[in-house]
Amino acid sequence: MATKKPPTLIFESEIDFDVLAISATEADYKLCLTLGEQFDLSFSLADAIEKKVNDAMVEFPVFSFSCDVRVSEICLINNRSGGNFLIKELRQADYFIRLKGDWALHQKEAMMQFLKQHENVQAFIQTDLQT
Repeated sequence: MATKKPPTLIFESEIDFDVLAISATEADYKLCLTLGEQFDLSFSLADAIEKKVNDAMVEFPVFSFSCDVRVSEICLINNRSGGNFLIKELRQADYFIRLKGDWALHQKEAMMQFLKQHENVQAFIQTDLQT
């Protein structure tokens, strides 16, 4: 008699957000104020991202806007802290903007157009989240 194997569930992680990498001369809080004025967002300081670097914990500041009505979240994340990088492969980026939720993702094109014209933003790229 053949034995039956139990069914196996396979979960694939779904990426439901986009990330823009930004090179800018403007301080994080000023960039948040500028984006807030342009897109009617009120960023607030969120919990920092902690990363262990050379046996020491390094904090990377995060500013966040979250809206339950729009079911969206936009975060500005620092890539640099005390000479360390959150993501070493993207050293040229000073900040990351994470866009999560339908409304935020619909704002992506307008935000990229705004960043392209902003005087304190040298460059930005849309990152490939698969890599």
